[in-house]
Amino acid sequence: MQRLTAKELQRRYRAGERNFAEVDLSGESLRGMNLKGIDLSGADLSRTDIRGTQFVNASLQSTQFGQARAGLQGRWLIGKLAFSLSLAILFSYATSSTISQFVVFQLFQPVIFEYISDLHFIFLISPSFLTLFILLGMFASIVRQGLTFKTLTTVLLLSFIASLTTVFTSGGLLTGASIVALIAATAGLVAVILAVVDTGPVSGTIAVIFTVANVNIVQRSVGLSAIGAGAVAGTVAGAVTFAVIVLNIYVAWRSLKGDKDFAVIRVFALAIGAVGGTSFAGADLTRACFAQAILKNTNFAASRQHSTVLTNVRWEKTKKLDRARVGNSILQNPQVLKLVVTLNGANQNYFNTNLRGANLVGVNLTNANLNGAILSEAVLSGANLQHANLTEASCISTDFSSSSLTGATLEAWNIESSTCLDNVHCDYVYLLHNQRERRPSSGSFAPSEFSKLFQEVLDTIDLIFQNGVDWKAFVQTFKDVKVEHEGANLDVLGFENKGDGVVVVKLQASLGADKSAIH
Repeated sequence: MQRLTAKELQRRYRAGERNFAEVDLSGESLRGMNLKGIDLSGADLSRTDIRGTQFVNASLQSTQFGQARAGLQGRWLIGKLAFSLSLAILFSYATSSTISQFVVFQLFQPVIFEYISDLHFIFLISPSFLTLFILLGMFASIVRQGLTFKTLTTVLLLSFIASLTTVFTSGGLLTGASIVALIAATAGLVAVILAVVDTGPVSGTIAVIFTVANVNIVQRSVGLSAIGAGAVAGTVAGAVTFAVIVLNIYVAWRSLKGDKDFAVIRVFALAIGAVGGTSFAGADLTRACFAQAILKNTNFAASRQHSTVLTNVRWEKTKKLDRARVGNSILQNPQVLKLVVTLNGANQNYFNTNLRGANLVGVNLTNANLNGAILSEAVLSGANLQHANLTEASCISTDFSSSSLTGATLEAWNIESSTCLDNVHCDYVYLLHNQRERRPSSGSFAPSEFSKLFQEVLDTIDLIFQNGVDWKAFVQTFKDVKVEHEGANLDVLGFENKGDGVVVVKLQASLGADKSAIH
């Protein structure tokens, strides 16, 4: 198969050609090409091999990447694996002797100073126990709180205390406690890097075991050679090593699962993994489609010049999107990433979740809690939202066309004229939480009746007060808001007492007013 050049690709695109899809992936296709700043809007690049291709700052609106293969080229993959393993070996070598000396010296102070008084004996051995307790504190801190900047600061502080203690009581030998904790974190990072770069968690786990096993071997050999009765030292060194193995595998596992407490490790690993891979940094991918594409080691973060636009991008059934660098987009939330890939959020809790601009065509959100969710500019056409809770959801410029909203709770949801309610399928809805204020009160909506009912809502702002209204405060606030939004032509249409302290105040605003801010 003849490989395209960037110049030839641009020439054919400008000539009007849009279909560059490959029948199979046997050829090199667009692999490794430099397409920075190119305009390929509306092109079909389905099933193409785009590993290592640079789409930095490119215009790719509505471009099709379905079943494309992104990520690293072979030479980058091998290089990163070699780099990660070398890093692991380097750290194991750098720490092994220090840890061994620390363990051996602390445990055998009584043997070395056997002729010192009992009081001095107690004074000398106490740092070993103190340091071991500090080690346990470090490990517990990482397990409980994760590897955040706060945790790392705590670890360094404890290490400093242990070091001072050992300096003043043991003739200047620095403690290895901080190194033990940091080798655990480093080995965990290496595991994550390998898992991101290679084929999965197995490679990272093997690397970690190999790394720390090397530490264990060196520790035992140093311990046995330094002290005749080195069995105890070797046993303790082995225990420390085992603790490190368990800790860094735990760190790797939690990082790959997207745990926010280990975000520092994950972000760093994903950044390393994306180097040399396919890059969409700063590209405009509005309405682009990556359905069933392989996106491991792909960069979607912002470039130096531009932010990456991911509005309405289709991610359905993509593979390894969780191993891509997604920057500050909504995909950094693992729950959102899973939703846009699987399109199944039934019975899930998305309270106050940011789904702005998400492409959720055909999504299943039955019984989902979308209370306070940001759905502005999202596409939910054909979505199943039956019995979903949309209380106070922001739905400005949201597309609900042909979706099903039967049984949904719509209390204080924020919609306006830009919200699309065309052909919505709905038998009834609730205007207040806990399934209160059913509309219609009995029976079902006639065809198109739902859209007509909410046409009034599209032109008004509903303020729902659950515990009555302080009218004096309301009047003053209303005056302030009118001044702040002078061009909105705000006016009070009326109010309605729903009972149980619930009062609804209806405001009218001019077309184009920022109803979300006013609300």
